Amino acid sequence: MSFSKDVRKFTAKYQKRLEATAKTAVQDLEGEISTVTGDGGRLRVDTGFLRVSFGWGLGNMPSGPTKGEPGVDYRNSETLTGDPLAVALAKWDFSQPLYGGFSANYARFREFRDGFVRGGTEKWDSIVASAAKRAKARIR
Repeated sequence: MSFSKDVRKFTAKYQKRLEATAKTAVQDLEGEISTVTGDGGRLRVDTGFLRVSFGWGLGNMPSGPTKGEPGVDYRNSETLTGDPLAVALAKWDFSQPLYGGFSANYARFREFRDGFVRGGTEKWDSIVASAAKRAKARIR
């Protein structure tokens, strides 16, 4: 094999690992943020609206409803804000920033009190290290 072919092969492998690491880390971060208190997380669930007001946006913050409908139980609903994670990751090609956010008007207050986002982001270094290790094992 020529030197240039070796470099291209090496570069392609590491680009795949980088993409896998980034997407896996984002998935793991969402898992940390959205783990409810009953499952050991910090996200409190009453009607479930706060949880489903979380979504993803490419290039800008996701948007969605700020208030839940009275009497509606959102605990088994999908996201109402931006894209669900799987859709956002399928579209994400790193040419635009990927944003995650809550649209619920009380999300900031709950974060201040409970720290569900802060708790996940505090683990970012270990989340990325774990994702990189798994990517390296999968992509040889």
